[in-house]
Amino acid sequence: MSYLALLLMFLVPPTVLLCACLVLRAGPGTDLRRTLRIALPVLAVLVLVSTFYTAPWDKWMIDHGVFVYPPVKVAAWTGAVPVEDLLLFAVQCVFAGSWSLLVLGRLPPSRPVSAGRHGSHGRLVRVVVTAAVIAAVVVGLAARFQHMLYLSSISAWFGPLLAVQYAFGADVLLRQWRRWLAAVVPATMWLWLVEAVAVQQGIWWVDPAQSVTWRPGGLPLEDLVIFAVGTVLVVQTTMFAASPVARERIRAWSEVAVSVLAHGRVAGTGQHGLLRTGKDPA
Repeated sequence: MSYLALLLMFLVPPTVLLCACLVLRAGPGTDLRRTLRIALPVLAVLVLVSTFYTAPWDKWMIDHGVFVYPPVKVAAWTGAVPVEDLLLFAVQCVFAGSWSLLVLGRLPPSRPVSAGRHGSHGRLVRVVVTAAVIAAVVVGLAARFQHMLYLSSISAWFGPLLAVQYAFGADVLLRQWRRWLAAVVPATMWLWLVEAVAVQQGIWWVDPAQSVTWRPGGLPLEDLVIFAVGTVLVVQTTMFAASPVARERIRAWSEVAVSVLAHGRVAGTGQHGLLRTGKDPA
């Protein structure tokens, strides 16, 4: 089986099916329809961003011999990266995003997040930043070992994105943890099935000298991790796009950023001048 055949058989059909289900369920006047008006443009941008953000990391891994693709399995290359890899990044994004939108439309919402609880959110930001600093130190130490190269590269390249997401909206996600699980787990398990087929068919493999020795079910642990991380990033972005509290927070932070850029300082007044004092807003 070729790499392209793998995508056409195991990833494209379920993605098309999920998109068709979205269209059928998003009838006029439904909550899902209103959510799609906001979330679909975000998902479209996310497809482009995820593809072009992941491609340099993918190329670096190929150049260092971590990823190996038999030429006979690959249809074409672009910039030393298989074209199928770029297709995989894009289709995975649509697949996970469509599934998470269906989950958001089917499961009842969790208890609402108060838009004014900035003190609690501030504590979460501090916890996330502290954890990110500790993780960066661990990654730096782990990178000294050859067997940790693959895993540490995932942490270094994608860890900051997760840290930003959790610093921004960990409280939003925690209050929707059932939806989070329902969106992340099935999508990740399907992608792990795709990984298992790819490895069994010899479509790609990972250099054992540059990955951890534990291989669950004969699969590289890091491959399972990267599919899970990619799914989590897409699902969480989709959940933020569908959350009124997250959208309001984006608007508030955007006003602060615009004020800083325009005046060289944070505005001292205004409804959303969240950083105007050292105290949490009432």
